[in-house]
Amino acid sequence: KCSYCHVPRGAPVVQEPGFVLSRCRICKRRRVPEILLTTIEPPPGTSITGKGTLLQARVCREKKDLEGEPTAIHVSEMIPFLEYDIHRQLTTKLRVLGMNALFGMRLSIALNDKLVVALATATAVLLPALPSPSKLRIKAAKNRRDMASIQKVIEERSLKNQQELREAPTTHVTTPSVVCDETRTDERTHEFSEDDRSEPERNTPSVLNASDNPSELSGGADDDGPVHPASTSDFVVQVDDEIDEDMIAILMEPSIPGGFALYNTETRPGMPPPALGIQMVDVVRKVEWEPDSRHINQQFSQIFNNLYSSLLFKLRAHKPCCVSIMSLELKLPEDDELLI
Repeated sequence: KCSYCHVPRGAPVVQEPGFVLSRCRICKRRRVPEILLTTIEPPPGTSITGKGTLLQARVCREKKDLEGEPTAIHVSEMIPFLEYDIHRQLTTKLRVLGMNALFGMRLSIALNDKLVVALATATAVLLPALPSPSKLRIKAAKNRRDMASIQKVIEERSLKNQQELREAPTTHVTTPSVVCDETRTDERTHEFSEDDRSEPERNTPSVLNASDNPSELSGGADDDGPVHPASTSDFVVQVDDEIDEDMIAILMEPSIPGGFALYNTETRPGMPPPALGIQMVDVVRKVEWEPDSRHINQQFSQIFNNLYSSLLFKLRAHKPCCVSIMSLELKLPEDDELLI
């Protein structure tokens, strides 16, 4: 149930500050990373603690008003920084949720003459095979005293989520096999047998020492490389300027109301199969807005928060309700318009 989390045998050891491989919390044999960011569905049989939930990272940047080749160069120089901000936001929001893995991650980028926006959507889960998320701590510069209140709220929310997940039950991912209103079969359904999972293990060297001592198996070093104990240090987010402050302010996402669950994957981690058929829902929203350069990311995120609130309000008659396979398309048709 944990083989999907393991670092492949023979994989080179990355010598980067803060990159630590620790021992799997389930089998105690193989190396695992601190977090997983994946684009795939949760594999069948994977152990999940608690329930998954939708997670989004949203970044908006102002663009210089250029034409021709200078525009292409300017956008090319901006994209690496957008991707860095997306990654930082994803990993920080994972800590706020008390989770350590993302599945079904999708990234889209849109631009017009004034703005470049990036949107990453994924389903966050807590994998018991990986180390528990470290404590989140926000460190603001001395000239950012106004961050004290939101800093405390975010840290308390993160700690509360981690405590709730420690008490949550562990379940195993099952392959979706729900029949819609129109009878159909899902040809992609495939159950992995134990023979399927063990095939790679038969083609690779055993992790047992020459002595084949089971006690050494659980406590010794992995044969693929060094294994370190899980990091106990805090996950520190530094706030130095207005851009960092704007990014920190959007970490506090509104809680999903009871009776609803949101995923962008077909699999619903931690949720039972739906009792009724599946219905398709389309939502189109066109928004006119005047971005404020100081709080542009907060404005951008608020548009999506309002969209989800409107969606759940319209689906209130179907509670309990699970929205899955959520796919978002983002466009900027005009300088002051946003189409979702």
